[in-house]
Amino acid sequence: MSVKNNTILINNQAFLRLHLLHAAVGSWPCNHKAAKPVNIFFTILSVGSDQDSFIRDMTDNALLPIKENSSYFLPCNRMYHWKLSPEIRFYSIHFNMEFFYGFDIFRNYPKSLMWEKTPYLEELNQLAAQQSAMLSLCKLNHIIYDLVGELCTRNPLFSTPDAVHWKAYESVIYHVRKYGDASTRVEDLADIMKIRSNVFSRNFTRDLGITPKQFLTNSLLSKAMDMLRLPNTSIRQVAEKLNFSSEYYFSYFFKKNTGQSPSDFQRQSTFDGN
Repeated sequence: MSVKNNTILINNQAFLRLHLLHAAVGSWPCNHKAAKPVNIFFTILSVGSDQDSFIRDMTDNALLPIKENSSYFLPCNRMYHWKLSPEIRFYSIHFNMEFFYGFDIFRNYPKSLMWEKTPYLEELNQLAAQQSAMLSLCKLNHIIYDLVGELCTRNPLFSTPDAVHWKAYESVIYHVRKYGDASTRVEDLADIMKIRSNVFSRNFTRDLGITPKQFLTNSLLSKAMDMLRLPNTSIRQVAEKLNFSSEYYFSYFFKKNTGQSPSDFQRQSTFDGN
């Protein structure tokens, strides 16, 4: 008898991270356009008499009609137009599935998806009613990993990470993860690699499928979201910690890249049943 270890699977697991940023049930009337740095799994519970709400994926102009008991997967960094009335009630989960710090595996996913009958409605209902925080977290992780498996199965040829490319930029990624803030520039990352800024930007974009500037933006947003979710943390404190020139500029940066103000994000970051 012999045992063959799957070393590729084991090694890659060390770089894979589920980053849960938002889980809520309720309503959020809005009419705005934004490209969010997170993946969104969105399930409609009820629509009332509303006939005008929709989500439009502006990247390919795909219209996603709002229907009761339907679910939607909206990959990160695509531009969406949200129009939701106060009558729309939903479950909303925002997450990143990162392979190496700051690189979401769905950043090149080819399209948004809609299920007219959600595959997770019963699980989500149980989750919202669950009293145990630890059990809720485990069940929510299970839903997301199951969803990720389904999405990879649906589109097996979409661009998946290549660990060889990531390893070449390990020192840069570590620096951004450890020290990156609003003052970090692309030139700083090029200096770490000891090459000219234009060469670094060209190589980084070619190898990793994202510009260094967008990588820095995504990293900054991820850090900001983590801080905003901490109890008793003010927006001013987050702005100062991340070295923004002012609370106003931090709020502008956050809303520009997420479609939400920092205060709105803080209010909507838990399953609160409202």
